[in-house]
Amino acid sequence: MAEGAQLYLERVLPLDGEHFVGVFNKENGKGAFGYPGLTADEALKVVRRFRQRPGNNVYVSLASQKGYDERQSSKTGQAFKSAKRTLETFAKSKCLYMDIDVKEKGYPSQEVAIAALYEAVDNYQLPRPTVIVGSGSGGIHAYWVLDALLDYMEWRSLSEALIDWADRAGIKFDRGVTIDGVRILRVPGTMNNKPGVNKPVTIIYLEEQDIALQDMHNALAPYKRAGVADRVREALGIGNADVLGGNYFQAAGLRDIDKVAVECPWISNQLATGGVGRDNPQWSQAVLVASFCENPEATAHRLSNGHAQYTDTETQAEITRRLKERDEGTHRVGFPSCHAIRDTGADECQTCPHFELETSPLKLGDTIAMPPEAPLPEAVRQAEEEVKRDYSLETIALKLNPFLPAGGRVNPQTGIVTAERTSENDDGDAETKRINVFKGVIFEAWISRGTDGLIFNFMTTIGGKPTQGSVSVKEAGGSSPRGPLAGQGLFLSEGKDTEAFMRDWLHNLKTAAETVITGVPFGWHTMGDKDKADAPLGFSYAGLQYSTKNPGLAPRPSEELVKQYYPAGVIEPWKDAAAAIIADNCQDRAVIIASAFAAPLMRFTGEGGVALGTFSPESGLGKSTALKIAQAVWGHPRRGLQGLDDTMNATIQKAAELNSLPVYYDELKTHDEVTNFTSTLFRLTSGKGKARLSAAAKQQETPTWDTMLVYASNDTIVAALTETTKGTVAGNVRVFEYQTRPFAPSITPSAMAQKISQLETNYGRAGEVYAKFLGANAASVRAQVAERMNSFADKLGATGEERFWVSAMVITLAGAAYANQLGLTKFNLPSMRAFLTDEFDRMRAARKIAANDLMNIQSIITIMSEFLADMASRRTIHTDQINLKARGRPKPLKLFEDPQRVDRLGVQIKYETAPGDRGIILIDESELEKWLGQKRIPITVFLTSAGNLLRADRSVGALGTGTRLAISNVRVFKIDTAEMSAEPFRKFCRDPEKPI
Repeated sequence: MAEGAQLYLERVLPLDGEHFVGVFNKENGKGAFGYPGLTADEALKVVRRFRQRPGNNVYVSLASQKGYDERQSSKTGQAFKSAKRTLETFAKSKCLYMDIDVKEKGYPSQEVAIAALYEAVDNYQLPRPTVIVGSGSGGIHAYWVLDALLDYMEWRSLSEALIDWADRAGIKFDRGVTIDGVRILRVPGTMNNKPGVNKPVTIIYLEEQDIALQDMHNALAPYKRAGVADRVREALGIGNADVLGGNYFQAAGLRDIDKVAVECPWISNQLATGGVGRDNPQWSQAVLVASFCENPEATAHRLSNGHAQYTDTETQAEITRRLKERDEGTHRVGFPSCHAIRDTGADECQTCPHFELETSPLKLGDTIAMPPEAPLPEAVRQAEEEVKRDYSLETIALKLNPFLPAGGRVNPQTGIVTAERTSENDDGDAETKRINVFKGVIFEAWISRGTDGLIFNFMTTIGGKPTQGSVSVKEAGGSSPRGPLAGQGLFLSEGKDTEAFMRDWLHNLKTAAETVITGVPFGWHTMGDKDKADAPLGFSYAGLQYSTKNPGLAPRPSEELVKQYYPAGVIEPWKDAAAAIIADNCQDRAVIIASAFAAPLMRFTGEGGVALGTFSPESGLGKSTALKIAQAVWGHPRRGLQGLDDTMNATIQKAAELNSLPVYYDELKTHDEVTNFTSTLFRLTSGKGKARLSAAAKQQETPTWDTMLVYASNDTIVAALTETTKGTVAGNVRVFEYQTRPFAPSITPSAMAQKISQLETNYGRAGEVYAKFLGANAASVRAQVAERMNSFADKLGATGEERFWVSAMVITLAGAAYANQLGLTKFNLPSMRAFLTDEFDRMRAARKIAANDLMNIQSIITIMSEFLADMASRRTIHTDQINLKARGRPKPLKLFEDPQRVDRLGVQIKYETAPGDRGIILIDESELEKWLGQKRIPITVFLTSAGNLLRADRSVGALGTGTRLAISNVRVFKIDTAEMSAEPFRKFCRDPEKPI
């Protein structure tokens, strides 16, 4: 373990023989305490000493310090050196770093996190990290180790740029770690002894060569805020020594918190609510703000007293501590910066027009000119061009053109908004030409209402990535709109006419917001009187409402759903992947793909929802592949899929927003996962959420939806539903479920995987085509589905309880037919209809074996006897004894038949060879599960009930030991005919040729 620690320390520590590095120890939740050293060997000795203590967590500070503290032991009185860790004494650093978590809102695994980081740095042409450490809790620490030592100002400039780059690249990381100049991070070769973790900290990757400092400066140049920061400091007369010495901004004097609140939305909201809903980091920043204000103690309580855990004593203690630090000059950087507040999770900073000033809320009264934006490097500019090409120019024009002022239109070749400009030519004649209103592409634009008025929202690209910007309508339509717009990545061309164009566009968008955006983000919405059954319908998808009229704007969903469900790329890769599955005419996979077109038709069946599922204990049958292709009709093939780590409330909220779009679940594997899923299934197929009260105790509108839930599982969901509903069939009738069968695909798995990988950047285009069709043909689609519902129900003789199955069949076939009609697919409709009808008959027959019957011994005997009879000819051997254990030399046994006739061993039966002898039946449980699945008998319910009623032994063991047919390490279901309940099985244990 020491080797890992030594390699790490020698690489990351800024050693110069003059300044001290600190190794720190946290024991049993206590604060960090450290010792200083001048060399890597000295640091390593401390690491070894700390590591030996049980429960210790060992860290190292990544910045060297100008000196150390002299302390005295309270126990022995002996003097010792204590490591410093402050910005005031910051000496040197040689690396930039990033803490990337593996958790619910982070990445699912270390491998995915590293892959995402590598993809981002490669796309933006940044150097790859030279050291990656596994933190022990699942996350990673990434280090860019440089070949030179940096002072604080240079290190800070690069770290800020790294944060801005990571934000643009979409990296999920802890900004507070990256910007902390005296951060301590875990040392490889030690243990992460957090409660519940207790795992080693390891080196995952270590590059031998450091990154040239100049290369890092060049790579991060487009993302640096240093120009802005230097301009701020220059305007305020602040030098580096003041920044590091704790006197930052203090010459300005104490502030009036109410005046600060006028400019700072975060402070305004804190005062208005008393800090309701804020976490501890934000509360700490609020008290820090109060320490620089008039009447600091009263201000601290005003900013805190609305919090659920507010206490007068704790708040008073915190402001007293902050005031002491202020008066003693021990603040690290003085006034809290806007970036520091943003990094605690303050949402208000994301849209604040002052944020890019790199200032503090306490200095917002000062006006500082912004430096011009530096041009992006060619590589980033090319990345933006690729995004523009990938984003449909036709769609951009469709979304923007209806609301642009007179003379405005989207250039069909570039996607840039253009306008007419009239000027006088050299001959004195009026000349009109078309100009670019903005220096870049706007994908969409809309108006929303914020706490301080209307907000102009838009989608553009920054660093080649689609990015949302937001500016108040007051600023965007004011006399100086360029600064606020530029701060959000949108650059308005020079000229008074472009400013007038902007104001007119805002007016049109505002009018549209008041008159058009009244529907839903996705799916069907009523366009007339909602109380009329035959009111005209429209269909929303990806920001547009489609109907028999010209497309209009649809409300924008949550940003997470925008990422998951707004189209990307082109349609051809999807059509190619779907065709590869459909061509094999395997309807159990084709039906899954057809479900994507079926789900929006659920509204016309009269039911709130239905579940469509497929299961098989075998892997590699294409279940997941079909699900991804189906999901890619509407959204991202992976990110759009639901998983069991998603909470039920989150899933219900998503279903309510998706409205008519399908919800897909994949990878239901274990019994517990399947059981937990059943409660979600009940809620989703009901078509509505729970009724709730608002904070004012008023009834809120209950969320509703009409859709199809589609899943793939290793086991039947129907069995789990039977368990959940205590033996009734209330849940079973909501589920149209079938078993996936093995097949020989016409395409190799690797070739199919390549087609699926193309869907990562090409999805949603089939949904775009289908949404237009549905919106334009809503009335005829409604009538056709209703007619087919009646026709199918009559032909099948369906009962009332079977209406859900009929709904699933009708909309699946109708959706497949519409997809064929639109040229998206070539489903074999007669084969699909025959397949669904066969499965309907099978489910109807299975229902006759009511769940309660499986609790009856006679039913168990009947089913098990049928299984043994089916296995008798090619899957069963008869022996004179049983060797249960696979280990050791097996006892010699007699085989009563020719082993050549046995295809695969599934059952071993010990004959009764003498009076008083007992027969034993050993069953390979996996063979029994397959048979039960084919018979549509709930697997889990049957095995549990049979095991209890027959007093069977279920364990891991062997069959056929002592023969060439032997199999070991299988789940064995053992029936002993000596048990009274198993008496009927004795007939299987008697040799018919040798009666006893």
